[in-house]
Amino acid sequence: MWQEIIVSGAAGLACKLYDNGVDIAGWPDGSWQLEGSKILVVIFTTLFLINNWSATLIFAVYAIICNLQKSADTIFWQAAGIIPAISAVCLAVAGTLPTLADAGLAAVAGALVYIEAALYPEEMSWNKWIGRLAVITGSLGILLIAVKNPDWPVIIPMLAAWTAGYNLLSVLWTKSGPAD
Repeated sequence: MWQEIIVSGAAGLACKLYDNGVDIAGWPDGSWQLEGSKILVVIFTTLFLINNWSATLIFAVYAIICNLQKSADTIFWQAAGIIPAISAVCLAVAGTLPTLADAGLAAVAGALVYIEAALYPEEMSWNKWIGRLAVITGSLGILLIAVKNPDWPVIIPMLAAWTAGYNLLSVLWTKSGPAD
């Protein structure tokens, strides 16, 4: 289980690294930072998704919603929907199919994407920063509980680790909070 947790956390960190590199640091196209962060996103997200149908469906729904909302603001993010598609093919070839629970979890995650966008429409704000700090705390709490309960589905600690990684880098990148 620890391998999946570490990969999931690294995938969350990689996604936020690229996102902040574009949105906050302004890394130019072709820079080693931007291109390296893209490689990390592809590698860790692929490793994360090929473990589980729930994760694959969640990120497929996320990619669709972000493209429909026009919040996938770079060609890379727009094309990243290929990753869950490839993961789905790999899972199907391995002989597994998604369950109703996988689809339900993806639907809930899709709803959360809309809720987050409604709560925090701005790129950076104190409310968003504090909200992400709360999400880190909650995610780490869920992760610790899930690790102590090995009968829980492995997707729970994986999603908690991804969420904690993504939000941790978000909070640390703006460690003093957003500029006023």
